[in-house]
Amino acid sequence: MNEVERIEKKGKNLQGIFMIALLVQVAYFLFVVVVGIPVGPIEKDLLVPIQAGTVLYTLGMIPLSLKLFQVMCAKIDPSLPLKQRLERYSSLYIFRLLAIGSIPVMNESLFLFSGNKSELMMALIGGLALAFCMTSAQRIKIELNIMGDESAES
Repeated sequence: MNEVERIEKKGKNLQGIFMIALLVQVAYFLFVVVVGIPVGPIEKDLLVPIQAGTVLYTLGMIPLSLKLFQVMCAKIDPSLPLKQRLERYSSLYIFRLLAIGSIPVMNESLFLFSGNKSELMMALIGGLALAFCMTSAQRIKIELNIMGDESAES
């Protein structure tokens, strides 16, 4: 298998993982909104700091995980064989999906306890950030600085 085929295959695999993550997020959101069985109110003295923490987590995790992914991808040694670079990229990509995917889940779960719709808005912000994480073979080539024949032509 040549480099282009290997990158294309990895791109398709990561797109599949992304689609599964996105479908899980949408299914959980719809479950919470449509079926959502309120667990019961939490005391206000406890709820306010938890809500503040989730807002800070949401607003901090999105840029942090995106920047960390970019920095860690830049640190992947180009002298490594392609297979090892792609495996490293894959693990970083999945970590980024998990980090950003935790935002909507956490906020939607808090909505079940509080009933406050601001948690749903924060979940939508996290879901929107997750939508920007989709990758492709071309994106992998750019992020790993792989210059092939196709890159030179475009």
